[in-house]
Amino acid sequence: MTTLLRSEPDVSQSLDELHARIGEAQEWCSRAPTGTPPTATLRQLPSPAETYGLLQIEPRELVRELLWVRARRTQRPASPVKLPRFLVYFPSDDTCDGSASAVTNGLLDGWSTPPWDTWVGWFVDALKGHDGGRGYLVAIVPDRFVIIVQSAIDASSTESIVWLEDSGTALAQLLRAS
Repeated sequence: MTTLLRSEPDVSQSLDELHARIGEAQEWCSRAPTGTPPTATLRQLPSPAETYGLLQIEPRELVRELLWVRARRTQRPASPVKLPRFLVYFPSDDTCDGSASAVTNGLLDGWSTPPWDTWVGWFVDALKGHDGGRGYLVAIVPDRFVIIVQSAIDASSTESIVWLEDSGTALAQLLRAS
């Protein structure tokens, strides 16, 4: 069994905050215009890379700040209406070959990163032989993008992007048990 070391939002005591972030992401993404290129559709919030600088802030803090900005701009639902599909992105496993971006017409970027409007949390699992653990980003995938995201998963030469239920992560185990 995989152990969760830390997370943003904190799920060590309850899944309530995660459910709130999922609901906010769903509400925010439901506002996204249809018919626009995927590169712009789910990138309406300020770019975390441009706002905070990827090298200037730890991933957990970057996700925390983005979630805070989105929470201030949405109605805060108590929980998601229906659980969406979740994509797990392991940045340390990505080769940055651009295949995910090509297959999804830019929905996922050249590093296979999901659009930041869809992010719901940063999680770190314990990993034997690694003191810091293995970090991963979790994002919702709106129904209209599930097929093209599956194409990106299929085209990936690594397992840097996977569906949550196929990830073997502590979060997948925690959600399955709840």
